[in-house]
Amino acid sequence: MSKNHESLAFYRTLVENAREMITVIDEAGVITFQNPAVTIHLGFQPEEMVGRAAFDFVHPDDIDQAVVDLAELEQRMEERKPSTLRFKRKDG
Repeated sequence: MSKNHESLAFYRTLVENAREMITVIDEAGVITFQNPAVTIHLGFQPEEMVGRAAFDFVHPDDIDQAVVDLAELEQRMEERKPSTLRFKRKDG
């Protein structure tokens, strides 16, 4: 196995086994990857989220803040400010 493949396997294992939710969204706000930790935190299986809009899972009262956060993230990746958003659990 090449060093590049070993590194990729290491990071894949790290992300798949992380206790924190790791979500990747594209420029349109669609979830392209969700790690398994989402099941612990929100009750969804990763495949239930991939392909859907990330905002579908944000608490309705926090949508405006999520829109602002996403816009800031797109403009200034290196200066990202932490924010707190509530998410909807599968069980309500």
